Amino acid sequence: MMFEIDISKNIILYNLAFCSRTRLCPIPVHNISEVTWNRSRHETDLSTSRPKQIFFHFFRLDEILRFLGVGCYTCLLYTFIFQRERIDNFVTTNCPKVHSSFPPVSYSIGVWEPQKSFWLFVLFIHVQARIFFGVVSWGNFELGESEYKQRNWYIPMLKTHMFLIFSEIVGLVLVSVVDIEEYFVFHAIGYALWLISFNFNVLCNTILFYHSGITSLWENLNFIFRFKCVLGYLIIYPLSVSTGFTYFGYLYTCNVLFKFLYLCFVDSVDVRVSIQKFLVIDV
Repeated sequence: MMFEIDISKNIILYNLAFCSRTRLCPIPVHNISEVTWNRSRHETDLSTSRPKQIFFHFFRLDEILRFLGVGCYTCLLYTFIFQRERIDNFVTTNCPKVHSSFPPVSYSIGVWEPQKSFWLFVLFIHVQARIFFGVVSWGNFELGESEYKQRNWYIPMLKTHMFLIFSEIVGLVLVSVVDIEEYFVFHAIGYALWLISFNFNVLCNTILFYHSGITSLWENLNFIFRFKCVLGYLIIYPLSVSTGFTYFGYLYTCNVLFKFLYLCFVDSVDVRVSIQKFLVIDV
């Protein structure tokens, strides 16, 4: 019963925080801390609720979103174990003599069966949770109190963060459903859209996370936030940047080392997904 009450309060708090900013509420809401929760003729003031419960027990969306990385690794593992001949015979048109022992991600999740069907199922679950998170992400930063919220750059950055969340979804869907063999250009555009949104999303989120004041909701949150930043900026960004360098280096030289490094960095996309979801969603 207590868990149901906490979840209901979370829904109310997030919805009110979002609509108060976007002016979509039927009645004006100026201070979400003044909202009360009525249940069985008892009144509970949300301002007296434990803030870390309100912030940290919101449906555990991070567990659903991290399922994307697990699903991608499952497809790669299946390819590596049961479709070894495909990996051994796989070559690119521009470098037909260069082979690799690593399974290509785009083919493992978007072309070869049964991995493609499994990946689409994982994507179906992930996209729904991701859209829901994008809708309530505005209210996520309303939970803290900070003077920076009055600055001119705060609201535009918050809107940019929300835009990047949805553009990342579009890019991920394009990479997953557009056939790389028949429509390589569109597939590459989708990957570029996803990767660019992916990285700037991390940047905007960490800035907003720090300046929104939500790090004060829990005494350990500031340390965890710094730990997340180390993971994000020391792992996510180097892997993302290195993908472009190694790919074009491989196209230009057809060198086995460049292809090996490129496939290693591309296969690490799941690591970036898992870390980014850990960084952006929840602690």
